Amino acid sequence: MKMREQALRPKTRHIQNKIIKISLIVLVLLCIGVVVYNRNYKPVFVPPDFDPAAQAGVPAPPENMSYGGIEAPQAFKFYIAGTLFQQEDGTVLQYLTNPEDSGVNLLCEIVDKNGEVLYKSGLIQPGYYLERLDPIKKIKNEAIEVDVKVYAYEPETYYSKGVISLGNTLQPW
Repeated sequence: MKMREQALRPKTRHIQNKIIKISLIVLVLLCIGVVVYNRNYKPVFVPPDFDPAAQAGVPAPPENMSYGGIEAPQAFKFYIAGTLFQQEDGTVLQYLTNPEDSGVNLLCEIVDKNGEVLYKSGLIQPGYYLERLDPIKKIKNEAIEVDVKVYAYEPETYYSKGVISLGNTLQPW
């Protein structure tokens, strides 16, 4: 009597093929997931560049600019013009000054009442000032109610030290 031998090899090859196919499908799905995640990923905060127009020292703005200091208790201090004059070229004079002893970097945004950013500076380090801001978009030559937002960041970590928002009117030229 002859015994029938069982063919294990073809079944093993069939199982190996299934494992390879499933592994490839999982690998492709994983790659697609990584691509989709990276496409939709937006970093929480990207440190801004330093403003190239910032100048060392302390400005001497005209008296009609109402230049003075603003202090956030136990946080930071800065100086800025209380009257904002839009210039013929669209820039705005503001004389934002970061005192030498502030210990923070400053950034300024001027936004309209709808929250749209009209002007934005780069970072201003301690001991520097920014005389004027360039517009982000074309602005009408008329008085505009705005909020001047001054952000303070720790120099090394860029952790926020606070924000001061000042209501103001952008004066036409």
